[in-house]
Amino acid sequence: HEDENGDENESPSPKKSSDQKKPAVIIKDDPSNEVEDAAKTEKSPATAENSTSAKSEQRALKKAQKAKLKSLLLSKVPTHDPDGIPYNKIQIRRMTRRVKHGLDPIPTEEEEREIKERERR
Repeated sequence: HEDENGDENESPSPKKSSDQKKPAVIIKDDPSNEVEDAAKTEKSPATAENSTSAKSEQRALKKAQKAKLKSLLLSKVPTHDPDGIPYNKIQIRRMTRRVKHGLDPIPTEEEEREIKERERR
């Protein structure tokens, strides 16, 4: 035999089983399909929603803890100086950080000098 290209073959190539298309029929009584269906149901969107809701609950708890810590720190920070002038946002944030690290909210004169020296460098 000669092919269209002129190659000689002893016999025509038989069709392989992989070349044939398998029908996409699912037999409901087949037990192997039940196992596959069970695996699919485990990874269903419902479990994705459960993990999402668990994550959102964790986020909500973390957010609540952070808000509680912030309110606790802000309760230790003065809002007005001894002359009755209110502190601005930046000053309050700085004092909150100091309280968080265990320092007094208002730095002493020596601490202020050290801070200014560090800023010059």
